[in-house]
Amino acid sequence: MTCRELSDFVLDYVAGDLSPALGEAFERHLESCGNCQIYLQTYRATVRASRAAVGAEPAVLPAMPEDLVRAIMSALGKSSGH
Repeated sequence: MTCRELSDFVLDYVAGDLSPALGEAFERHLESCGNCQIYLQTYRATVRASRAAVGAEPAVLPAMPEDLVRAIMSALGKSSGH
């Protein structure tokens, strides 16, 4: 496994969703690549920080105000269709 391939699979690895064979290849690469070890540590820290920032549940965003939608659409030269 290359460093680029590892970065493609990091989400599935952290989630525990890699097949056993792919998980073994991922871990073998980690054993010999200090840069990817740091990448994985940083990825995990980012996930922890993101979860802490929004809480355990995903944040529910308020609806966008209709006047803002109209202003944006007007600036783009389009009708909001409402």
